[in-house]
Amino acid sequence: MASGTEPDATGVSPDDAFATLGNEIRLEIIQQLGDADGPRSFSDLHDAVDVRDSGQFNYHLDKLVGHFLRKTEEGYTLRQAGERVVEAVLSGAVTDAPVMEPTPVDEDCHYCGAPVLVRYNQERVDVFCTECTGAYGDTHASSGADVPEEYGWLGGMPLPPAGLNGRTADEVLQAAFGLGQTEFVTASSGICPRCSARTDRSIEACEDHETDDGVCSTCGRRRSVVFGSACTNCNFATGGGVLQGLFAETEFLRFMTDHGLNPVNPDSVTEYLSAISDYDAVVHSRSPLEVEVRLTIDGDTYSRTIDDAFLDG
Repeated sequence: MASGTEPDATGVSPDDAFATLGNEIRLEIIQQLGDADGPRSFSDLHDAVDVRDSGQFNYHLDKLVGHFLRKTEEGYTLRQAGERVVEAVLSGAVTDAPVMEPTPVDEDCHYCGAPVLVRYNQERVDVFCTECTGAYGDTHASSGADVPEEYGWLGGMPLPPAGLNGRTADEVLQAAFGLGQTEFVTASSGICPRCSARTDRSIEACEDHETDDGVCSTCGRRRSVVFGSACTNCNFATGGGVLQGLFAETEFLRFMTDHGLNPVNPDSVTEYLSAISDYDAVVHSRSPLEVEVRLTIDGDTYSRTIDDAFLDG
């Protein structure tokens, strides 16, 4: 059995972390512990991992103890860092690359009412309108979605490959929408949903917004005012209509749920998007920027001012 006391669980550099994990035996040890209901002894782990030499096994096991594994009198268990590795592997994020070609779903475009298609590629669900030019017109601004010429891009949402398992195209859309909405809730409160660091929140208003054909020729968007949230630590960034800056506010969420709209798990994605798309954003000041948001549902209006104080809160 491995000897010595367990090292302190201290941070490691990215290079050291990847070097530690760059070995099949170590990854198999982590995966075996990920499947366990509790601590596993040295002998139990050795029997489960495909390596005969106990000295070699002990060497690799010791490399993991401290940052990725915890050694106790009962045996070995995963630390949080080890659990994250298992989650990444099981989600398929680091091993799988499934593709789903554009597939019809039982939803309509909330802009024009035409049928909608969803496609899965590179851990993202992209949604396309079959008739209109989508959210950004022919420019497909900021989409990175490789939009086929015959479709309009309505948006993209992250979904690890495991999200496709056992799901129809409609269920894939619902899963991606729910996951994306939870990210909006977290990011709108100033917390990165990927790494937990602070995000910089921002609002931007088009100075000459005209949307006679649906998309402004100046900013390339349908919305005159947009909200953004970008992580100060990792490469996560998200954004959309300014209303999304309110997703973490209790009063706004209460207004939504009081009118039968669940922001995370709506009964219908189309009905939900149609309801929250019909709002006004009134710019009261540009320097500093101050925007009043007004959303009316079933005759009731929710109003909220977004300004620098809101963004810094």
